[in-house]
Amino acid sequence: MKIQLERKLSACPDQMTCVACHETFWVRNIRTLLYSDNNLIQGDVCLECTKLSASKFQQKLRSQASRLVQVASTHPERHDMIQARAVELLETSEEQIRFPTVLQWLAKKIQIFSEESRELEAARLGIEQCRCDGRSQHLGQKFL
Repeated sequence: MKIQLERKLSACPDQMTCVACHETFWVRNIRTLLYSDNNLIQGDVCLECTKLSASKFQQKLRSQASRLVQVASTHPERHDMIQARAVELLETSEEQIRFPTVLQWLAKKIQIFSEESRELEAARLGIEQCRCDGRSQHLGQKFL
């Protein structure tokens, strides 16, 4: 499993629930997503859990799997779905984890800054283009 850094898109909620500790946390401009070795997204990870040792992180995932098994027993209408999720988390907890490095964090921050700068510049140029188009149409009407 790995924690992958991704840009937070505008459609993403500002608050997420950590897949490892089940705590709600605020998402800034970088999302920390847990992927299994099968490249399936398991969920978002809070910053506190990204700082844990590999064994503690795996233990938190196992605890969440156990919690889900208990939840499944009290929700018979969704038992199979919740049970399957618990098994998926338990299997993921057995995989070796790769945390993002400091260089990966820095590279992602630079990438996001670059993307946002390009988007702002494109928006600025688009507004200027609209202003220019409006003026040329207005001027053309005066001379006709």
